[in-house]
Amino acid sequence: NDMVKRLKEVADAEGAKLVIVSAQVEAELVELEDEDKAEFLESLGVTIDTCGLRALVREAYDILNLQTYFTSGETETKAWT
Repeated sequence: NDMVKRLKEVADAEGAKLVIVSAQVEAELVELEDEDKAEFLESLGVTIDTCGLRALVREAYDILNLQTYFTSGETETKAWT
C-alpha cells in the first residue's frame, strides 16, 4: 500500500531496515493448521520464514548482533541469547 511504499522510501534514504508486519495476517495465521498456513502464505507471496513476526525477530537479532546458544541436559533444553 502507499504507506508501506513511503516508509520504504524513508528507510532506504536513511539506510535503515524495514520489516512489515500485518496484524491481520498474523492473527489469521494463528487460527490455521500448518498445511493451510503454507497455502495462505503462498497466496500472499511470502513464506513462513519471511513473513511478519519471524522476519521481525530475525532483523532484531541481526541489528542487535545477537546469537542463540542451546544447552541440553537430561531433563531440559535451554536457549540462551
